[in-house]
Amino acid sequence: MVDAPHDWKEENNSLVREYEFTDFLEAMEFVNKVGYYSEKLKHHPDFEIKYNKVKLTITTHDKGNKITDKDIELAKKINSFDDVDLEERDKKEEDESSGKKGKKKNKGEEEE
Repeated sequence: MVDAPHDWKEENNSLVREYEFTDFLEAMEFVNKVGYYSEKLKHHPDFEIKYNKVKLTITTHDKGNKITDKDIELAKKINSFDDVDLEERDKKEEDESSGKKGKKKNKGEEEE
């Protein structure tokens, strides 16, 4: 038995986690983010996408479909997205409630 990272469960010698997003576009943004970091680590999860739901399955195929340190490292990296996304969402909600538009200014453009 492996000590799976927070919110991941061990199933059939794999780490598995399911996510639910507000819509398809948010789910796809998450998939792209995971894909980017997976490519950097040269370790890729299996994705199952159903509209706003994403299921990730991580295992090391070239080690006999077993959970390895590489799988745990990737799962922890994906978990770190949760913290960043929550902070960004909280800041966006705070800006919206205070009336800030969050619009980027061009060089030389005055603040609204």
